[in-house]
Amino acid sequence: MRSLRHIFAVAAAVALLTFAASSSALATNAKSIYAEKECSGLMATHSCIVTISTFRTLRGADWHYQDLSRLALEPGSPMLLTTADTNGIRAGTATGVCHFVAPVGHCEWSGGTGSLRGFHANFAVGVVRPGLLSLTGTYWFDRGNGDDDEDED
Repeated sequence: MRSLRHIFAVAAAVALLTFAASSSALATNAKSIYAEKECSGLMATHSCIVTISTFRTLRGADWHYQDLSRLALEPGSPMLLTTADTNGIRAGTATGVCHFVAPVGHCEWSGGTGSLRGFHANFAVGVVRPGLLSLTGTYWFDRGNGDDDEDED
């Protein structure tokens, strides 16, 4: 039963990412992203810290689970992503939701403030090792003022 749920979760994450990437509105603006978040203290703090990211703004960001008890339920756990104010990049926040069928999941983000104003993302979540999760997917900005690339490496 557990492996069936695992297969379903992976298939659902892939299907959602495929749908998001195929949307004509996103096709021209979406960028691929890979990141990792350290979650070894998750049960105590309800937060993970993004340790590496191909989108520089997310490095060091706090990925806060607002309701851990809902992670495997619909609509999932509400999330708050908070970026640091470092190296001339202004701090920002975005809201989202994550769904998990251990050990994998899917997270969606929309809107935001500061450096994450207009931020949207879809991430498949996987396990690198216990306490370290990978994030693979796409992100884009709907602010349309041409500055969505300023924080990339």
